[in-house]
Amino acid sequence: RMALASREDYRLKDYNRPSVYIALAFLTLPLLTGLAFSVRENFLHIFAMTGSSMSPTFDEGDRIFVRKDCYRDREPERNDLVAFLNPADRRQTWVKPVIALPGDTLEIKEGVVHVNGAAIKEVGGVQLDNANLPPITIPDHHCYVLGDNRANSKDSRHIGPVPMIALVGKAVFTK
Repeated sequence: RMALASREDYRLKDYNRPSVYIALAFLTLPLLTGLAFSVRENFLHIFAMTGSSMSPTFDEGDRIFVRKDCYRDREPERNDLVAFLNPADRRQTWVKPVIALPGDTLEIKEGVVHVNGAAIKEVGGVQLDNANLPPITIPDHHCYVLGDNRANSKDSRHIGPVPMIALVGKAVFTK
C-alpha cells in the first residue's frame, strides 16, 4: 500500500493480493492443528489435577505438564512423579510418585513405608495415615505408587501395582 501511495506506476505483485493471504491461512491452519495434536499425543500433555490425593503438593485445578517420551526407552526411578492411566477406568489419568520398582518388597507399618526392609524418607508435605500393608513384592513390569495425602488417596494400596504399560509419562513442570 505504501508503494502504491508513493508511485503511480507501481503495480502489485501477483502474491500481494488478499486472496493469496486468505488461501495461505486456510492451508496453514490444518498443518498447525496437526502439529499441535502431534505434540500432545507424542511429547507433551497438560493435565489438570482433580481431587485432593496429592495435597498439599498439588491443589485441585493445578496444571501439570507431562513428558510422554520419558519412559519409552527406560523405566521410572523411585520418587519420579508419574502420570498413568487408572487400570479400573482408563479414561482417568492419575498423577502419583513412584515408591517401589519391580523386584522391591514393600510393606507399610502404621503409615511408615518400608522398601526392602528399610523405612523410606518421605518427601516434605506427605500426610501419613496409620495404614498397615503386609509385605508384597512388586512384579516385573510394574511399579507401586502412593499419593501424598495418604488418608484420602486412591493409589496402589487400592488398585495394586501399576503396569508400566499404563504410564503416560513423567510430570516435569507444574503450575
